[in-house]
Amino acid sequence: MIPNPEIISQSPESEADKNLIKILFLAVLAVAASFLGFYWLDRFILTASALNFWLCVLAVFFLLALNILNVFLIKSRLKLNLIVFAEAASALAVFSGRLSQPFFPWLGVGAAVFFVFLSAAVMRGNHTLTNSLKVNFWPTARAVAGASATGLLVLMTVVFYLHYFQWGNFNDVLGRRFVDGILASADPILNIQFPGASFTGTTRDLFARMAETELKKISLNSLAGGAESSLQNFNLLSPSAKQNLINEVARELRKRTETLTGPLSESAPVNVVIYDQISRYVSRLSPNTLTILGFVAALLLFFALKGFAALFYWLVILFAFVVFKFLVVIGFAYVNLETRSREYIMLS
Repeated sequence: MIPNPEIISQSPESEADKNLIKILFLAVLAVAASFLGFYWLDRFILTASALNFWLCVLAVFFLLALNILNVFLIKSRLKLNLIVFAEAASALAVFSGRLSQPFFPWLGVGAAVFFVFLSAAVMRGNHTLTNSLKVNFWPTARAVAGASATGLLVLMTVVFYLHYFQWGNFNDVLGRRFVDGILASADPILNIQFPGASFTGTTRDLFARMAETELKKISLNSLAGGAESSLQNFNLLSPSAKQNLINEVARELRKRTETLTGPLSESAPVNVVIYDQISRYVSRLSPNTLTILGFVAALLLFFALKGFAALFYWLVILFAFVVFKFLVVIGFAYVNLETRSREYIMLS
């Protein structure tokens, strides 16, 4: 039987881009978000300013949301690729003043990877949308968000690596905050092993807590000459005797530690001492070893950021969804029907 042409007829309006002004507006917003995101990232690395950090996060958030929206609002794959190419180029332009610095071509490689991932993201989203009967926002947005974020984090990691390990722009304040953050997250583990200990306390307090914990575990027969359990022996001592014994063992622990680290200040916070020890150790490394260490650190940073960012994809997608619905409501775009069952979005 020949199908009824009235049933399968296409919409009189083709699924193609028509409003170039709106496309240009969306492109400018995305390119600006990319440029500002990496500009504030650069400033944050150099200054360790909390304001620059949050401005960078905000710009990156908008960039990811705009890439999702562009997939829905722009039909031409060529235009989408041109926009993401401009995003990668604008990110690279932030560092154009450092052309003469070592390893600058690595930024070009990072920007190229950034572009490849963005292009793959918008092409995947475009393919998902084109082959769907309904405008299903969330599956399409998820296809775009993950790959876009990966490309973004690759370039950000390259920027961190070059600043810290090649250009000599390591920020001591930011380094201390980073180490403090890691140690703060490890405080609960330290407390399990040595109750009451903290990385924010002094080294004197830490060695005292360690000594007290060990005294409750090891035998005191060699010290007390008895046959009772260590816990009983220790608890039977007077408070002053306990404190003297703790101080004696703590001094011995400190001496053993200082044979490896050098003299340690009793009044200095543990996190400060640890950071200073790391700084001295890194300063003694050869350039080749430092390069390898930087590469490993960059990989660890990338995977850490990637895992952390994955927790917030839903927030970016939710924001993009709200903006998408708002644009439809105000008439910036509208839903059209190609047949009786397939929807697609058009810029009005």
